[in-house]
Amino acid sequence: MGIILFACADEGLTQQVKAVVGNDAPNTEIITTNRDSFGDDLKKIDKEITVIVSRGGLGQFISKNYHYHVVYMRISLIDMFAHILALKNEGAEHIAIIGTDAWLEVVNDNSDEKLLGCKIFSVGSREKQVQLMRELPSMGFDALITGASDMKLAESLGLKCKPLFTSANSVARAYEEAKFISNVIKSEQLRTKQVRTLLDSAEDALVMLGNSSISYANAGAKKLFGTDFSYERMQDYLHMHNVTTMIDDNPMLVNSTTYSLDDNSFGSILSFKYAAAIHRSEQILRNAQTKGFIARHSFDSIISESNTMKRCIESAKQYAACDSNILITGETGTGKELFAQSLHNASMRKDMPFVSINCASIPADILEGELFGRAEQSSGVRRPGKYGLFELAHGGTLFLDEISSMPLPMQARLLRVLQEKELFRIGDEKVIPVDVRIICSTNRDLPECISKGTFRADLYYRINVLELDIPSLRARKADIGGLFKYFINMYGNRYKFPVRIQDRDCIKLLEDYSWPGNVRELKNIAERSVLLCHSGVITKDFLADLLVSENSYISARNSELNPKKHRKPDREELERLLQVYSKKDICAMLGISRTTLWRMESEL
Repeated sequence: MGIILFACADEGLTQQVKAVVGNDAPNTEIITTNRDSFGDDLKKIDKEITVIVSRGGLGQFISKNYHYHVVYMRISLIDMFAHILALKNEGAEHIAIIGTDAWLEVVNDNSDEKLLGCKIFSVGSREKQVQLMRELPSMGFDALITGASDMKLAESLGLKCKPLFTSANSVARAYEEAKFISNVIKSEQLRTKQVRTLLDSAEDALVMLGNSSISYANAGAKKLFGTDFSYERMQDYLHMHNVTTMIDDNPMLVNSTTYSLDDNSFGSILSFKYAAAIHRSEQILRNAQTKGFIARHSFDSIISESNTMKRCIESAKQYAACDSNILITGETGTGKELFAQSLHNASMRKDMPFVSINCASIPADILEGELFGRAEQSSGVRRPGKYGLFELAHGGTLFLDEISSMPLPMQARLLRVLQEKELFRIGDEKVIPVDVRIICSTNRDLPECISKGTFRADLYYRINVLELDIPSLRARKADIGGLFKYFINMYGNRYKFPVRIQDRDCIKLLEDYSWPGNVRELKNIAERSVLLCHSGVITKDFLADLLVSENSYISARNSELNPKKHRKPDREELERLLQVYSKKDICAMLGISRTTLWRMESEL
């Protein structure tokens, strides 16, 4: 971090500054110096300097010869009056004030001369000041107010003399101004560093040209041109606009843009894109679009009247505006992927791919290749390379569903990609940069998984920058009726069999149910209602039978150790079951074997 340097021309000013600033102030350095020794004194300071505070001729000398912002300790009118009064008390009649423009900024016009009752001489250089001082006696002056370094010369000329003295208030004002400017400079330096880091991370080679030199070149440009990198060589590309040319055996797309340096001169910005990288990006995007990596839902797709859900949607909209990783939590069937797609479509990445993968549904050895891709295999049986989902999602969003099911070794590799924003395909050493927003989801308690050793804590903190907890359906009962009506209308249109709800009692029955499968279970019940309600009117008794059957199904699926006793359904029940469930599920519900079920079907 840079410091503020006080350069004082005399020991008296040095002590004044120390009294105001404090000798041990961590962000300041105070030296006593002059024009001749300043350069050597500056070399002894091993800290970065942002601002120099000085006075008079020394300050002008530093400003002219060194590239630092200089803040001047000014001489106030009150300081002047004190010096004049002291000289008049000593018998002085004709007093001259000599100083530099910076020194005398506060007293440099005729009105101030009349007010002070003395003559003010403002000089631009040390040589002119010495010459003028030698002429003062012949001009009728008997006293002088000037800098401390000129006291001896004034006395040798027989002049009464008072050194210009900078008050504590003047030092304090200069210090406050210096701190403000220092903070501005530090902010600009930080912003410049961030911009340079951003430009250096770009795959493109970027060069900025001034009138006669290279103003800036990013890391990509230095790598592309190597030692043969000069202003003269850049002239060859000044008038190229989207032109493909060869640069050291690399096909490059070159583009030149002009910008204004001032009213009369212009500079140029040259960008060089690797043609192979452009081809790769286009191919990845085409593959993503061909494979259907598109988010089809938005926040408008979410049906809700409950305040709980509305608050959740508002939070999600705020999260969509930034680019941080998001962890979506909630029970099974609450609509976590619906929210993930909505987040993508409300973000700045909406025009890029949305790629989704369920980490629990793919074996670990296959999951790695799916995520990170595989290099082309040339030895033995030739196998083409494969894009991983990270590459296919480049520029867009990657949704990792059921992240808690990801094996620990895979978690370590995922963590590295998230940290470095680059990956290696399996079997390859080539670094591939990726720009992807990560959205993860889970229906498990990840902190509990961390305590059990099945999930990495560092990965948890990396993916859980923003957390969105989707409420269960039983926590948003006000939405159950609207969702059910929406689903039966959707399935009624799909199966060409419209149905309607008889009365409010049907909705009350649905609201009183616990919905362990949340919206997904409600959607299933709505589809069954359309398929099995032959009268076209859904009654309370009809729904009650469906919910009882649903509970029986859930119990059978969740308790393999306690299967139902064998029972034989009647013809109508068996036909209904075959319409709705798989044969495996029917066997679990009835406690029968596949052979028994086949025999029952043959009897229909």
